[in-house]
Amino acid sequence: MKKSERGKTWDVVIVSRDVWSEVRRRRHFLAEEWSKERRVLFVEPPVSLPGLISGRPDAPMRDAETISFRPKPPRAVTQSIHVFTPVRPIPESIPGGHAVCMSLMAVQVRAAIRSLSLGSPVLWITPEYGVHLLHGVPHIFAVYDVTDDWTTASIPDKQRRRIEADDRRLLSLADMVFTVSPRLHEQKSARRPDAVLMPNGVIPEMYDIPTPPEPPELSGVTRPIAGYTGTLHEDRIDVDLVLELSSRAKDGLSFVFVGPNLLGEKAAAALASRRNIRLISAQPFFRLPDFVAHFDTCMIPHVLTPFTHSLDPIKAYEYLASGKPIVSTPVEGILPLSDHVDTAEGAEEFMAAILRAIEGRTKTSPDERRAVARANTWKDRAAKITEIIDSAIEQRRI
Repeated sequence: MKKSERGKTWDVVIVSRDVWSEVRRRRHFLAEEWSKERRVLFVEPPVSLPGLISGRPDAPMRDAETISFRPKPPRAVTQSIHVFTPVRPIPESIPGGHAVCMSLMAVQVRAAIRSLSLGSPVLWITPEYGVHLLHGVPHIFAVYDVTDDWTTASIPDKQRRRIEADDRRLLSLADMVFTVSPRLHEQKSARRPDAVLMPNGVIPEMYDIPTPPEPPELSGVTRPIAGYTGTLHEDRIDVDLVLELSSRAKDGLSFVFVGPNLLGEKAAAALASRRNIRLISAQPFFRLPDFVAHFDTCMIPHVLTPFTHSLDPIKAYEYLASGKPIVSTPVEGILPLSDHVDTAEGAEEFMAAILRAIEGRTKTSPDERRAVARANTWKDRAAKITEIIDSAIEQRRI
């Protein structure tokens, strides 16, 4: 176990909404920063055995080697990061099934912690169901990191009610609450006045690079390019807006989307049918800068809903680090960066903003945008979180 700057010692167990993969999100970046000082156990969403048996798909991007009918020991992905995949053995839909699955998950996570001799770590919980681990997993401190408002997403009502109930309990029981966006901070502060706003970040040096060779996936794409990196999902992407932009585009303008494609069949087919739209599958995070470097402007064409207003798009910081101009719909998470991002609503405004960006008529210069990214690094975010947790643990000991 390694020491933090304040001399305290704790390892961390990250209960994640996502699997460990080369598609990185907030918890992955924080895990890698923390692993420079301490050990990290990254707990993936559980494998659903009933789902596997019935042939239903499991979590997106899950490594096939982790799918098993019984829990495997934590696997090392770096010297200081281990990943553990729990197993959910029965359907959660049967009476009492959810409670049984959560109790068994706590048992499995506790065994994984013991196998690594982590002792009593800090629990860093993102998914609301993590509240069920608080009483079954030893820890010295529990954090609820709120990154999305899934109650406003397109999910079944039963799932929504469960998330709402777990969220209320986690807000009550967690030792500390972090929120990623201003809207989430306002929402959660009603129950937790001590909630801390902690936005996302970036590794600036990944994107502040000389122009690399063109990725082969961009072969044949006409220029200029308005590009997007991130998940394609109808809860995020305004498909109608993108289709209208495609219809209005002239002079070879193309729209490129790089990321996991979770669109419905109809929406995916509609986008793929356009000659000036290129859909590129999910790429390892270390390849994304190569794509962004070949965009003429970056875009965030998010649909405007309570769900997207709750987000703090990591891609915005990555675009800034590249120095590229950015055009976004006016989602609330973008507003803190609005001095450096052009916002537009509707196809006419959005297209006009894209054309201005391509012509270089932007609010700020590339160097100014890069400077904003350097002020919002994952390194600094992780260090600040560590400082806050250390202080809270110290206050508890006094």
